[in-house]
Amino acid sequence: MQTLMSVFVIIIGYYTAIDWITDIVIFINILSSLFIIAYSTAIDGQLHHHI
Repeated sequence: MQTLMSVFVIIIGYYTAIDWITDIVIFINILSSLFIIAYSTAIDGQLHHHI
């Protein structure tokens, strides 16, 4: 019975870690796309100022 419990704990730990990793990956994706949008708008603004 004890081994079964530890297996459950390990499985739950893995699921939590995977959950964390996916959350972090999604967060990084959102940040990078926001950065790209801000960067392209800044470049557009500079180009429009030159014209």
